[in-house]
Order: sequence, then C-alpha cells, then structure tokens
Amino acid sequence: MAIRDIVQAAAGVGGGGEYVEDVFSTYLYDGSNSPQTITNNIDLDGEGGMVWFKRRDAVGNHRVLDTERGMTAPIGGGPTLNTNTTSEDRYTGFAGSVVATSTGFDITQSGIGEINDSGGTYASWTFRKSPNFFDVVTWTGAGNGTSVNHSLGSTPAFIIIKRTDISQNWIVYHKDLASGGFLRLDLTSATGSGGSWISVSSSAISFPTAYSDTAVSGGTYVAYLFASNAGGFGDDGEQDVISCGSFTTDGSGNATVNLGYEPQFIISKSTTSTVDWYIADNMRGMSYSNSPYLMPNNSLAEASPNFGVWIPTATGFTITNLGTANNTHIYIAIRRPMKTPEAGTEVF
Repeated sequence: MAIRDIVQAAAGVGGGGEYVEDVFSTYLYDGSNSPQTITNNIDLDGEGGMVWFKRRDAVGNHRVLDTERGMTAPIGGGPTLNTNTTSEDRYTGFAGSVVATSTGFDITQSGIGEINDSGGTYASWTFRKSPNFFDVVTWTGAGNGTSVNHSLGSTPAFIIIKRTDISQNWIVYHKDLASGGFLRLDLTSATGSGGSWISVSSSAISFPTAYSDTAVSGGTYVAYLFASNAGGFGDDGEQDVISCGSFTTDGSGNATVNLGYEPQFIISKSTTSTVDWYIADNMRGMSYSNSPYLMPNNSLAEASPNFGVWIPTATGFTITNLGTANNTHIYIAIRRPMKTPEAGTEVF
C-alpha cells in the first residue's frame, strides 16, 4: 500500500488533494516501430492501473493491459485481452511490450501492429487505481458465493469482467440496469438477464451463482471497477470526477445529461437496442461539429459522423441524432482536467 493510501485510509476518505489529471489520461500517439516512452503523468508503476489501446487509422483489436496481470519490469506487457473478442489472456507478441512507469508507460518493443506499428495512429486511455475512481481485481473462482474484495472505497457503479483462462464473453454490470441485467462488452446485444448474478458493496463484489463468466471453480478472472459520484477529488476533496448513469433519447434520438461538470471521456451503450458500444473523448475531437468514435465491440478504425453526437457542455453533455429514438442508454463519463492553474504558462 502506498503512503498516500495509508493516509487516506486513516482519514476515512479517498482521493482528497488529487485531481482527475492524476488518475486518468487520454493520450494520442503515432506508432514508431521502435521503443518509445509515453509520458502522461500517471503513476502506473507505484499505484497500479490499466491501459486500453486502440489503433485509430486501421482495423485492429482493442488491447487491454493492467498491472494486476503484469505490466511491470522485467516481464512487462503481461497477457493482453481484446475487448472485441472472447479470447483468453495472450502473451504472444506482447510479452515485455508495455512496462508501467511512474509517469505513464514504456513501449519496449518494435513492430507491434495494434500498439506501435510505424505509420499507425493510436489512442490510449490510462486508468490509475485510486479510491472513488477505479480499481482492478483478479480472482480464482470458488463456486457459488465467490467473493472478491476491492479497494474502490465506494460501491462500484460500472464493472467490466473477463474470464482469462479460456475464451469467454465479457460481462458488464451497470448500476442502472434492471436487477439481474447485464451487457456484453464484445457484443452489440441489448440487456440480458442472469438473475442474481452479482452483488456489489463498498468493500467487495460477490457472485451468488457460479456462472462460467464470473465464478466457476478454478476459473481465473479480472474485473475493472468504476465508481460514480463518490467525491474525493479536487482542492477540497469533495469533487466528483467520474459518473455512471443512464438517459433516454426522445423521438429524434436526442437527450441532455447533467453531470455537474464538463466531461472529457464518455462510453455509452443502448440497453434496449442491438447496437454498438461507443467511446468518445475530447482529445479525438468530441465537439459540436464532430464526434469521432471507436467501438469496443469491434476492431474497426475510428469513424466520424461529421457532426456532433456527444457534445460536451459546462455541466454535462447532450446527445444529438444518436440513431436510436426513445431508447435507454447507460454511460460512464469522466471529468475534464480540473487543477487550478498557478501560473500563466500553464494555460497559455
């Protein structure tokens, strides 16, 4: 446990004095076919976390690596998972490829087509483990009633789970799905129902029934846990930096969402229609005029509707012409950078 976490645990709070810039980054880069250092000022080496990669200009799998499954030297890279496939952990071609650092991560190998191919353009999203923001946990299934402790410091609102020892669909929990409801990150399907398949609390997630994708005896699993409106950030330690919720579009496919802050990153999925998942962020141009998006459930290159779909506002975002009228969607949104500038050079 880091000194920061010990102090926060003693105080009974998480994240006070930290900012969204300390725990999340969208970083765009060009592939070089040679080792390169990505400096996004996120301490993955000391705190742990996850990095999600996607090639933007060409077909390529979404690659997910995390420190719980091995992003530390000398191994580096660790097994990777693809959000758009059912594949189990894979070392092939990626062992030693990505190593966590105190300021981001190093890409240590050449010619990695889905992470560092020459001429390719890439997006990376880094999520650092931090109370009231994000956590990564792994476990081995123990049958009915399997329970897994976490350090999120609040009740998870969005959870992505993947079995890692065999091919298996991803399963997604969201607080706004109906009781027993779930989504599949690698599929376009609407909400499915699994009965009482998961129970969540501020200290643990548990699985009453030993389904293959969560808790079968001997199976190995990883979960990415996201908080919602749990405070813990900013100068006063009371600001929210992540929100999970839902909205329903009107007859034209429009909606307005109030977060209380301007977002920089959004994931959304219709729960009532068979449509893609979407990722939009401000570094790739989420705006009134254009909303480039990537789809976690497929390997396609970045696409753009040439008009605003996810439009950030000072207090949230608006949805325009999403294409699914009178549909309910779940979302996860992350706040834009929030540190108060201390010098003119920080803003100009």
